[in-house]
Amino acid sequence: MKKVYLNVATLVFALFLSQGLWAQAPIAIQVNSPNQFIISGENVGTADFGPLINDLPEPITADVAWAYDDGMYDTDSDGIPDAYPDSLCCSWGTVMDGVAGKIALVRRGACFFSQKVYNAQEAGAVAVIICNHTDNGPDETINMAGADSANAVVIPSLFLSYNNCNTIDVSLQAGENVNVTLKTELFYNAYGPYTYFTPEAHVQSLEHIAVQVVNADTIPAMGVDVTVVIDEPGGSSTTLTNTVDIAAETDTLVGVPGYTPNAGQGEYTMTYTTSLHPGKELTSKFEVTQYMWGTDNGSITGDAGPSDQLFFDSDYLYETGSMVLTGDADPAASVATYMAFGIGNAADVVVGDPESDKISFKLLHADPDGDGVNNLDAGFNDISGNIVSTATYTMTGDEPTDELIYLELDFPVTLTPNSVYYNYFSYDGTLAGTSVSPRFLTSDGVNYANWADVGTVTPLDLDQFYTGWSGSVVFNRLHTEGFVPPNVINTEEALTKDQVSVFPSPATSVINMDIQLEGTTNNAFIRIADAMGKTMMTETIDGMTSGVYNFDVSALAAGNYFLTVYTEEGWRTKHFVKK
Repeated sequence: MKKVYLNVATLVFALFLSQGLWAQAPIAIQVNSPNQFIISGENVGTADFGPLINDLPEPITADVAWAYDDGMYDTDSDGIPDAYPDSLCCSWGTVMDGVAGKIALVRRGACFFSQKVYNAQEAGAVAVIICNHTDNGPDETINMAGADSANAVVIPSLFLSYNNCNTIDVSLQAGENVNVTLKTELFYNAYGPYTYFTPEAHVQSLEHIAVQVVNADTIPAMGVDVTVVIDEPGGSSTTLTNTVDIAAETDTLVGVPGYTPNAGQGEYTMTYTTSLHPGKELTSKFEVTQYMWGTDNGSITGDAGPSDQLFFDSDYLYETGSMVLTGDADPAASVATYMAFGIGNAADVVVGDPESDKISFKLLHADPDGDGVNNLDAGFNDISGNIVSTATYTMTGDEPTDELIYLELDFPVTLTPNSVYYNYFSYDGTLAGTSVSPRFLTSDGVNYANWADVGTVTPLDLDQFYTGWSGSVVFNRLHTEGFVPPNVINTEEALTKDQVSVFPSPATSVINMDIQLEGTTNNAFIRIADAMGKTMMTETIDGMTSGVYNFDVSALAAGNYFLTVYTEEGWRTKHFVKK
């Protein structure tokens, strides 16, 4: 996670915006073999000592090797050295001969960053990648400060997270040769949609389609074309262009005219090119849906949560959210009913107390006065009083790490047109007393800008206010009336929320269902499923009319459940907790 304040990350959009010297452009680590992939942008930390990759006349391409030195280290702080040799690179030795002419991989810890890089440099390394040494915060990326030997460092160095280093190390451990290129991104950050998923009724014009273009030359680049081709559902396409002049050694944000995705539901693919860098191509995708907003891209690639230290610094409170932008939609298409999320480590968090194991959800209105200004600025406290609906989920510890959990809002709410909301959820770890934070499921490879006139898309509140996790977006979806959760097995018209209620919740041995029907239903079907959609109980009731029906749930384990009733008039799913 990069620690970036909202006010620092916020951009002011223009069709042509100079961003200063190109030395500020992001660095990329391109893995050439055995597998090809790129780690770039905010996922790469830099150093304030030694040369920048941007300052070098050419990219650095070399094989990678771990830099083992001959030092002895007390890794468990018991006063007795227990690690020898190690890849900490704090003590130069002959066993470091293996890094000559290569990019040295070095483990974080035991001495200053600059000392590590200097030692690898003296052993002949052409560059250094320092790897975070712990999986406590496996996606954390930092920028490195120099100390010992900093002024003597003449080779570049970069920092990678624990997880990103593992993608390289897995090949090294398999005995494979790993070759990488360290370079500057000259064409990057393809911006387009405000959120990846948007309901068709709420589609609006995208007025911030832009891309970063770097002119690394010492002379201005005149007449630079930037083109965005949008492939639409059904096979049609739209082309957007802009032509600008870019000053020498300048990183520039170049925008194109706005675009309204009016080709219907489905996937839209945006392809970005520029005449300044022929052959380079970027893509960005989004989807127009029937009932759903979401900032993820639909692919579960991991999870994200604070390290133990960051959770402590945050007073054991983890708050995150996802922007919901409404369009000029009919109220009937604007009734929010469900939200969805996922958790990757529930078994590590659960303590067995319903209050301690609770995740709280709130739908917050960020523009209640309708003045067109997003009031979320310095943290969720800015809008905490504007709650329009809520929901609660109690973790059981059995939640799969590759599936989403769907929760019905405590009360449906009609969203105001042309406004902004945040689908917010939080976990307060003070009651549990374990210092273990949940890690919510995420997507990778989704890129958002936090435009000044729109607001933060994926806000994160911990020890300070962040614009989100580096390279990851938490699954945090909002659904409108008509959405059928995966644990509902038919698609008949739904009963209204007021027609069905269940109580008590939490329940101990019996759950009661109060249903209001217009007539009599033959062979009404009741299904109780767990949080992952597995059927736990079923019952058929002949001649169901309005009234209260009781179901024995004493045999169910403690946890979250969904009761679904199917009648000739429609269906409804209700959530309850079993103690």
